[in-house]
Amino acid sequence: MRVLFDSTVFLQPHAGGIVRYFAEISRRLPAAAQRLGIPLTQVDVHAGWHHLANAARLFEETRFHGTRMPRWRGSWRLARAWNEWRLAHVLNSLPGNEAILHETYYGSRISRRPHVKRVVTIHDMIPEETAPDASLWLARAKQASVAAADGIIFVSESTRSHFMRFHDCNKPFRVIPHAGSLRLTRSRRPVDVPWPFILYVGARGHYKNWSRLVAALASHGTPQDYGLVCTGPDFTDEDLATLREYKFPLDRVRHIRGDDDVLADLYTHASCFVYPSLAEGFGIPLLEAAVLGCPIACSDIDVFREVIGDCAYFFNPTDRAEIARAIHATVSCGRTSEKIPLARGRAAEFSWDDAAERTLGLYQELL
Repeated sequence: MRVLFDSTVFLQPHAGGIVRYFAEISRRLPAAAQRLGIPLTQVDVHAGWHHLANAARLFEETRFHGTRMPRWRGSWRLARAWNEWRLAHVLNSLPGNEAILHETYYGSRISRRPHVKRVVTIHDMIPEETAPDASLWLARAKQASVAAADGIIFVSESTRSHFMRFHDCNKPFRVIPHAGSLRLTRSRRPVDVPWPFILYVGARGHYKNWSRLVAALASHGTPQDYGLVCTGPDFTDEDLATLREYKFPLDRVRHIRGDDDVLADLYTHASCFVYPSLAEGFGIPLLEAAVLGCPIACSDIDVFREVIGDCAYFFNPTDRAEIARAIHATVSCGRTSEKIPLARGRAAEFSWDDAAERTLGLYQELL
């Protein structure tokens, strides 16, 4: 068996969680094949021309074929055309019929080949559920990928059930959950923040519900003397305008960027990790926080219940007062809460090694 991953995700402007998913799976496939006694000859990641800064580093233990290129208006079109032409050439040269092409995102225009089986992972149904008109192109690309696929992977049961509301699924599939992804190289260090803080991790787009979190903390008050620390992309002008609109004290907010070790430091020292999303496909930060003993306050949505069980303080993500109350309760109970060891045990149930084995099982079934 030979496994190839295509370039579609590497041309997305912000695809951190998805890229991390494929990095974890691809690097573990050879060991999984050895454990299961499945002949796996090669795993190749064909990122091609791409724009993601840390892609090569994440895939350093895998055969990674790709070169980062500068981004300019329309650059992704040129890169996409070249990447698809190159991968089509590789597929045409493959001998026999023991090959899997795993599409990393949606909308690949590479035509089907009888000697290659195709797999697509459905990461979430957020565009269809939260902004169907604005994301029509993405929904169509997803449909095209599903139509071309021989097998489908869903990252959670919630994602699968939401998918079934929009599409029929008459192909082999697996529900294969993620796991925690932090790659740590050192012991934990103090965080250079002068006050106790609430931690927000990741992007701040519309469905992430960050503006409502700011409004909740500004109007109902943070716990006394607490501030807000955010990771992810740098603050935009819109983000700063949101802070000013709700009169959140700017001297009580920090943006901190860094590697996995820095993020782990933040989880270790935060008084509360808050995850206010309106929708998600999985929720890896829940597991990251749980492993490091960080108290969790998060949206009461089905996928978060699926991932973390009852080991968090839940709130209605559309109710500002309820968001604030849950954060206050989480901070009040702190790291002595009975939920902390339960959450750590819950996180231990998720494994990238197990995910790789189950992914390989689907590949084998299709072949």
